[in-house]
Amino acid sequence: MLENQLPFFILEDFIHDTHINVSSNKYEKLSLLEITRGLTKLRWGYLGIEESLDESKYSKVDHLVDFLRCSIVPSKSIEKDREEILTTSPSVTKLHQAGVKFKLGSSKNLFDIRFKNGILEIPRITICSPMKYVVKNMLAFEKSQSEVHLLNHYFILIRCLAKTPKNVELLVQHEIIHNRLGDGEQMSSIFIALLNGLLSISILHIFTFLYWWKS
Repeated sequence: MLENQLPFFILEDFIHDTHINVSSNKYEKLSLLEITRGLTKLRWGYLGIEESLDESKYSKVDHLVDFLRCSIVPSKSIEKDREEILTTSPSVTKLHQAGVKFKLGSSKNLFDIRFKNGILEIPRITICSPMKYVVKNMLAFEKSQSEVHLLNHYFILIRCLAKTPKNVELLVQHEIIHNRLGDGEQMSSIFIALLNGLLSISILHIFTFLYWWKS
């Protein structure tokens, strides 16, 4: 939980002042970042953790929730002035009826969403019960501490695309959603729980991703 986070500098001092030797081999001692990296990939790899560890990206990380968000949000710079606010929020079904085709993206990065030639390409997202608690804390932290709300926008986008169990089923058929819950209604309820209180202060930037990541 966000309110229970231990600051990273305390953990760094603890590791530095003890004789605990956590290593990948007998010659190399792992840093706190590397240890935490292994933990995030083991526990939350389904969220699309970045493959490489760029230590400079984590130089000012506050705590584990912040570290996990940094591991998911891409390093690519974001051009804020290219955002466009839309007041409509079409579902997958409405987009499909309008002629948009859906394709499973090859990237493991959740944000690598592309739109070209009428095809909306979305990387796979795995929906399971534990993610509700982890993601909700990341969303709250991002909303209160970050100028860029990319994670919030992503889940608002997915929630708007998958408004109903029917929409969920269409995304499951295209393998864009891996639904471990086995129930479209449960998955919709998770998104509602995640975004409770956020939709009132965030207007959907549904094509922001298409501008950022278009080919």
